[in-house]
Amino acid sequence: MGPITFTDSASSVFVQIADLVAYNTLLQFRMHGGEWEEPTGNSLPLYEHFRNVAALFDRGPQQQISGYGVAKWPVEKKIGWVFPEKA
Repeated sequence: MGPITFTDSASSVFVQIADLVAYNTLLQFRMHGGEWEEPTGNSLPLYEHFRNVAALFDRGPQQQISGYGVAKWPVEKKIGWVFPEKA
C-alpha cells in the first residue's frame, strides 16, 4: 500500500461520487441520528437523498445495513436496520 494522497473532487469523478455518498450519509445522521438507536416506530426515517444510495451499501446475513454498510460510532444500542433491496 502506498502513501495516502488527497485530491480535489473537481479533478476526479470517483471522489465526487464518494463525496455525494458521504454527504448524504452525514445528513441522514444529522436529521435522524437519534432514531438509529432509539426508534420511534417500526421503520427508520430516511433522508430523501440517503434513500437513493441506501440500497447500494453492503449488508449482513439478515440483510441489515447497520453495522455492515453503515456504522454509527459510538453506538450504545445496535438495531439491525434493513433498508430497501439492492438494485
